[in-house]
Amino acid sequence: MGAIPLFLIPWLLHVTVAAVVLTPAVLLARKRVRWRWRELWTLVIPFAVWAALMLSDQATGAKSLSNLVVEPALLGLVVGASAWGRLLIAPWWGRTGTMILLVIALAGAAAGVFFLIPALPE
Repeated sequence: MGAIPLFLIPWLLHVTVAAVVLTPAVLLARKRVRWRWRELWTLVIPFAVWAALMLSDQATGAKSLSNLVVEPALLGLVVGASAWGRLLIAPWWGRTGTMILLVIALAGAAAGVFFLIPALPE
C-alpha cells in the first residue's frame, strides 16, 4: 500500500509533461485525425512498465529519489512526442496498427529510460 502514494507525484508529473507536449498535436490535427479514448493507454502502459521496474529488485540501490522526478518527466516527453509520431505514421499504418506500434515502442522506451539513466544525486 505504501508504493501507491509514492508513485502519485511521478504519475502526475508524467501526465503533465506529456499533456504539455501532446496538446498542440491534438489541437492542430483534430480535423485530420480522429483521436480515440483507447489511445490513453499510451499514457498508462509506459508508466506501468517503468513503475514495475522501479519496484523490482533491479532498482534497489541503483536508483535514488531524484530518479522519481527526472525519469517520469523524460518519459512524459517521449509520450508527448509519440503523439506527433502518430500523426506522421497513421496514414500508412491505420489507427489500430499505429496504436499497437506506439504502445510497444513506448514500453520499450520506458525500459530504456529505466536502464539507461543511472542513479542521480539527491
